[in-house]
Amino acid sequence: MEWGAPGYLWLLLAGAPLSLLALRSARRARLLRQELTGGRQKKVADLLTWGVAAAAMMLLVAALAGPRFGEESHERLAQGGDILFLLDTSRSMLTRDLGQSRLDAAKEAVRKAMVGLKGERVGLVAFAGSAFLVCPLTTDYALFDQVLKEAGEETLPLPGTSLAAALKEARRALQGEGDGPRVVVLLSDGEDHEGEYVAAARALNAAGVKLYAVAAGTLPGGPIPLPGGGVQKDRDGSFVLSRLRPETLREAAQSGGGEMVDIVALPARLATLPLQKSAAKPASSRQAQRERFQVPLSLALALLCAEPLLLFRGRP
Repeated sequence: MEWGAPGYLWLLLAGAPLSLLALRSARRARLLRQELTGGRQKKVADLLTWGVAAAAMMLLVAALAGPRFGEESHERLAQGGDILFLLDTSRSMLTRDLGQSRLDAAKEAVRKAMVGLKGERVGLVAFAGSAFLVCPLTTDYALFDQVLKEAGEETLPLPGTSLAAALKEARRALQGEGDGPRVVVLLSDGEDHEGEYVAAARALNAAGVKLYAVAAGTLPGGPIPLPGGGVQKDRDGSFVLSRLRPETLREAAQSGGGEMVDIVALPARLATLPLQKSAAKPASSRQAQRERFQVPLSLALALLCAEPLLLFRGRP
C-alpha cells in the first residue's frame, strides 16, 4: 500500500492531544450533568462517544492522505509522449513583476504551449513546501485546463518552496508509464528553501525523463502581496523583494538533462521537442495502485452518523 499525499498523516500527531482534551471535556460535562440532575452518569458513554469521534477523525485524515492499494491494469493508446508540468504555487509566485502575477503568467504560458499538442498526455503537479499530483496524466485537455485554473496559493497547506519535493513527486507520477518520450516542465521563480534539488533532478534524468525549467519572474523582482492586502515586510519593517533565481533553475535543468527556458519562449520550445508521433503507438498496459480513499471516508461518515445514536443509548 502507498499514500498519494503522506504529508497529511502528520495531522494524526496533532489529533492525539486534541483527542485527550475532548475526552477531558466529555468527563467534565458528565460530572456537571450529574450535579444538575442528581443522577449517575455512565463513564462508558463518555469513552464510547470519544472513541467513535477519535476513530472518525483518524479515518478522515487517512482519506486525505490518499491510500492506494490493489493493482489495476490500464490500457491506453498513446499518440505522443508525456508532459508533466510542475507549477510553483508558493507565495512568491504572487509577485507581479511580469505585468501580472508570476503564477498567472506561468498558467498562461502552459495554456499557450498546449495549443500545439497533438495527442500527448499532460499532467500537473502543484508544489510549495510540499508537492502533490493534482492532475494525473491525461489526454482530456479540458479537464487539465480546469485543474490548472483552480491551482493557486491555497492548493497546498505547507508554506515555503521545495523544488526537490516537486521533482520527486514528478518521478513518482511517471513511474510505470512506459519508455516513450517523457518531459517535465518546471515553472518557478527559482526560490528554494529545502535544497537537494540537484540530486532529485539527476534521479529524474536517470529514469529517462528530461527536465526543462521555465523562469517565471524578473531579476529586479518585486514585493510579495499579502492575502489581506499590503505587501510582506521583514522584522525591520522593510519590504521583502522576491527576485528571479535563474542560477537555481539553470542548475536544476542541466542536472535533469534539459535547459532553462524563458517563460515567453515556452510554447515555441515545447513544439520543438521530439514528442509528437505521426502514427499512434500500439496499445499498452500498465499496472497501477488503485485509489482507495473512499474506504476510510465511508467508514468515517458511518461512525459520525452512528455517534448520536450511541450518545442517546448511553444516557440514563
